[in-house]
Amino acid sequence: MKSDLTKVMTSVILQQCFSFFIVLVPLVILSVYHMFSAGTFDTEPVLGLFSNSSTASIIMQMSIYIFSLFIPFLLYFVFTKSKPTDIMTFKIKHKLNSFLAVFICIGVAIISNIGLVILNTVLTEFNLPIPEAPEMSTPTGIIPTILYYVQIAILPAFLEEFAYRGVVQGALKKYSAPVALFVSAFLFALMHGNMMQIIFAFPLGLAIGYFVLKFDSIWIGILAHFFNNALACTQQLAVYKLGEKLGGIFILGSYLVLMLAALLCIAILAIRMFHQKNKIQIPKGILSNQKALGAVLSSPLMYGYIGMIIALIISYTLAN
Repeated sequence: MKSDLTKVMTSVILQQCFSFFIVLVPLVILSVYHMFSAGTFDTEPVLGLFSNSSTASIIMQMSIYIFSLFIPFLLYFVFTKSKPTDIMTFKIKHKLNSFLAVFICIGVAIISNIGLVILNTVLTEFNLPIPEAPEMSTPTGIIPTILYYVQIAILPAFLEEFAYRGVVQGALKKYSAPVALFVSAFLFALMHGNMMQIIFAFPLGLAIGYFVLKFDSIWIGILAHFFNNALACTQQLAVYKLGEKLGGIFILGSYLVLMLAALLCIAILAIRMFHQKNKIQIPKGILSNQKALGAVLSSPLMYGYIGMIIALIISYTLAN
């Protein structure tokens, strides 16, 4: 397991390094250029290129995202001389169960969001610092809006699920499914690089990862991830177009409808699982959970990656 874990962690660390240097190098070059042309070393105009909602900015952000996330995890298959189909399944084997699982995952995402609202309220009440998640500018116009959905909903659904439920979880599940589930959800959460998104992403990663393992299809993760992010995009646009009052009503209404749908899906899936309990099983790993967890806890690359993320969170907090 240590060999596979090392290869997985190498891809995870490379992903963060690629993201950092792909942004840092253009930032320094353009800032130096701005210094010579305007006489001051000002990073604000350059940072604006990475955060505004113009068509050119969104395309640049998507290009950086695709390269920094896809290439490192593609290298895993180079390291192992294997194919994606060796560790992940692209077919939907249990269609109705998978459909129900997608809505349950969306319900988990909504509960996580509500939990973040409660946490913010408590921190505000006691005058404690609130860790902020990075905000995206709301797009205007048809083309920027389409690109916005591609950037926020479509690309993460495919690339992040390929990376974390596909490569990370898929490579480790043969040793211990529970440990593979925990590691993939943990790394998926840390990948977001700020406390609010980490708190939100971890339970969602656990839910998605469990159903991907249970029904053996990466498409569950892709669809759940897509619908969750698309919902967030739609809610942000609703607030922008309708105003905070009507937009807030739309958000609450969508949460209520989707939570009711998730509860109904839980009931239906529970009944189906009761009748299919001997037919659909998560395969047991070749190691005990204790030995697999011990391999994870003894990995220097795991601690190195955690240190990278802590440094990133601290630097982001100090910058804001």
